[in-house]
Amino acid sequence: MSTSLSGILLSKVLFKERDILATLLLKNGQKIKVVFYGGAGGGSKKKGSTLELGYSLKVELVARPPKEGLFTAKEWSVHWAHKFIRSDHQAFYLLCLFLEIIDHTSELQVEIFDEFEERLYLVLSNALFYLDQAAGEKIISKSNQFISFAGKLMQVLGFAPDLSSCITCGVNLQGVDSFERRLSFENGGFNCILCDQEGGDLNLYQKLLSIKTEKYSALDLKEVFPPHLAQKVFSYLCYQIQMEPKKIKSYSMLF
Repeated sequence: MSTSLSGILLSKVLFKERDILATLLLKNGQKIKVVFYGGAGGGSKKKGSTLELGYSLKVELVARPPKEGLFTAKEWSVHWAHKFIRSDHQAFYLLCLFLEIIDHTSELQVEIFDEFEERLYLVLSNALFYLDQAAGEKIISKSNQFISFAGKLMQVLGFAPDLSSCITCGVNLQGVDSFERRLSFENGGFNCILCDQEGGDLNLYQKLLSIKTEKYSALDLKEVFPPHLAQKVFSYLCYQIQMEPKKIKSYSMLF
């Protein structure tokens, strides 16, 4: 087992006055719980804490098997820290939402394996980096930020909506931007206007198509999307992972 790790801080709780129990998403895609003794700061030197939600950390673990599934941090340092998210309440709520969703969609490990699958880590790290950038520019399009994050996440998890053709009649949807379409939670894709006359999701379809084909750095995160499209994506995500929407508490702070 490697004792030198990199991970993003998903959650933390204080115990014994100065210690922190944290959940980390590791760069290899695994999720672990780590005890940081003295991680809350304080003490005679009034040391501040470097363990903030969303920070990317480099951690050296104690070289012994985890006790009751808990690893112990020997040393740690900040690899990347957001600068502007804390000063914008919508950006901070989005950060909490991203972390909470990743926490719910990743499996807790009691052993660190050698397998390396960094796509989950890359989705979260990119989402936080560009969210912080937007907060610094004071341009937060909350629906766009959420849809972009969720769209990339669903690609990694393997249940992104099918964008190629109507899931009812099979008509080709790509390259026909004038046709309305509607997202279907149950069938994992979009219906054309002939199969679902309500339509109304053309803009969402186009956004998800750009998320599928473009890197995170190329996405337009400033365009304003109505909240009901974010709600559709959130409902689709919850449906696919079979989770009660109310369990994601951060969502209600935004939409």
